[in-house]
Amino acid sequence: MLKNYLFFFKRYFDFFKNKHLAPGLMFLAVLLLICCFEVPKSKYLSVPHITWKYSGWCAPACVQMWAWYEGSTYLTQDEIAPTTGWYGATVYTIANGVTQFTNRTGFAALYDNTNDQQDAAVSTQIASIKSGVPSISIVYDGFHSVIVTGFQWTELSDGTPRADWVKFNDPARSDSSKISAWHWKNDYFFPSTSGQYEIVLSSPSFLVDGEEGHQEFKARGGTYYGDPDRDREKPTRQ
Repeated sequence: MLKNYLFFFKRYFDFFKNKHLAPGLMFLAVLLLICCFEVPKSKYLSVPHITWKYSGWCAPACVQMWAWYEGSTYLTQDEIAPTTGWYGATVYTIANGVTQFTNRTGFAALYDNTNDQQDAAVSTQIASIKSGVPSISIVYDGFHSVIVTGFQWTELSDGTPRADWVKFNDPARSDSSKISAWHWKNDYFFPSTSGQYEIVLSSPSFLVDGEEGHQEFKARGGTYYGDPDRDREKPTRQ
């Protein structure tokens, strides 16, 4: 790739050196800046933050936030809870809640307990966000759920994506959280009691989009993260 740039530079310099050297070099400098530097991308959905009605009602609250995001602001957690479960909800009951109370069909996606599989799960969530759809993650060893509302990521020069930041609504908190992807991976998103990483998507197509369908999400070994000493941050209020 660098060889191509150098060849282009030489041809461009020879052509413009007599009359247009200064503007030609300026154009080339801008071109190199665009091609060689990593430009972060992001997308955040305007999912309203709603706290749980009762302690432990994280699943009904997550489904309610999803439904309200799509315009069904009349729905209450009391209506949703019989489907998701008042307490002890599973990835399957939450998926049923998404199917029944939102405009989407809930799909339970499970990933094995490996770093690559965890990275693949994050990759599918980025694909979902890019399509304007949130997802629900089972966190804290399977004892809690949050709704993921946005990501910032960087597509590196070799085409590998790096998830930089994650934004989510936690029903147990009074506001949204934005944390580094490293912090998300190492302090929030763990295998549940099933021994697998669990998320609720709106379509199995995001599995393909995230893992195979779009080149920007085809990381070697899954989406990887930056230096933990640099990236790790505490949750911040948004």
